[in-house]
Amino acid sequence: MIDLDVAGPAPESAPGRRRPRTDVPRPLRVLAVLVLALVTLGSATAPPAPELRMVLAANGTAAAAFVLGADSLYTASHGIDNPSNESAVRRFDLVDGSLRWAAALPQGVQNLQVADDAGVLMARSGTDPRVTFLDHTTGAVLWRLASANTSVVTLTGRGVLIRTDVPGATELRLADPRTGRTRWQRRLDPWLSYGPDDLWSGTARRIIAIAASGSVTTLDFGTGATLAAGRLDGRLHVEGDRVHTVGDNRLVVFRPATGAMPLTAYSVVPFAPLWRSAESGESVSDCGPVWCLTRPDVTGVDAVDPATGRVRWRTGEVGSAARLSPEVLAGYATGEEPRMTLLDPATGRVRQRLGTVVPVGGLLLHSDSEMPGQAWVTVRQPGGAIRTLGRVDTAVPFGCAADGRYLACPTTDGPTKVWRLP
Repeated sequence: MIDLDVAGPAPESAPGRRRPRTDVPRPLRVLAVLVLALVTLGSATAPPAPELRMVLAANGTAAAAFVLGADSLYTASHGIDNPSNESAVRRFDLVDGSLRWAAALPQGVQNLQVADDAGVLMARSGTDPRVTFLDHTTGAVLWRLASANTSVVTLTGRGVLIRTDVPGATELRLADPRTGRTRWQRRLDPWLSYGPDDLWSGTARRIIAIAASGSVTTLDFGTGATLAAGRLDGRLHVEGDRVHTVGDNRLVVFRPATGAMPLTAYSVVPFAPLWRSAESGESVSDCGPVWCLTRPDVTGVDAVDPATGRVRWRTGEVGSAARLSPEVLAGYATGEEPRMTLLDPATGRVRQRLGTVVPVGGLLLHSDSEMPGQAWVTVRQPGGAIRTLGRVDTAVPFGCAADGRYLACPTTDGPTKVWRLP
């Protein structure tokens, strides 16, 4: 093992210079030999550092979709007779690698989501309006959704948020994840966008609905009660204007057509305009002490003050950035192989260049340039040191998923594989 953080040996003495002689008493020399022997023996018998351990190669063929749950992997495979309209959904135990159950569904499945706290697995496709909800313990079908112009916004342990577009309005309802029974239902102006940022992570307390009419309605996730309502400064142009939520209580609107003041920030609860800026932008993300703003006409990132909209720093080092941890930003330079650079959120200063890296949960996956189809799994430790956990056989690390103690990846030879983290 090569430790790149260890300094090399000291340089030799200059030619012609006589080294000072150090006489060590013989008893000390004997003691040193004994200590060296014990250290060497201890190193030889010490257990190796823990590494990734593969616990499952599922199905033997590539999965159309997979998702990690608590100590389980769920996969969906295309049907043999009719791949577009048949699927097999399976659950594998990650403790012993066994198949727990398999269920056949009369629909193509391209997306799986699981809510362990509700005991529900959701299966859906990109085009088929049918959505099936299964018991994650047995594979039994609990209920189905097959309404026209209807889609599932998110599945959480507290409910399934369902959106239906009807003439002149959007109907929103929260359904019980195990029965489909409606808990609350609201009719709103037709949506253009919605949030907040954590709406899809299963932890959202609010729903922010932004309509093309300019109305903004914020609802309590659990009850559907209105927390706040207001209007933007005029209608939104669907083709040109952009709307982003930042965190769970901020809204940013870009209006390229308005010229002098294209960017406006709002508080969500209570609803109120906060500031306007002449900065133009295409997207914005929460970068801790700043918001990271990207622009369509300039390669780089502008860091704006969330309280005033003023630019604190700019960098052309990366094309986009987002918060990786409270003390560091992950910036990406676009290209054939996006490269990651770690930035200081307060100043934009480069802290570390990591090269071609794909973040997966708290892990960093590096494609092996010398061994196609392989990727190194590393983790950034406090202080910036990179610890290597092992190597996985995947050519598409951006398709991997990490949850708790496990990492799952589509692999070069076909099956979805799962590794246990050390």
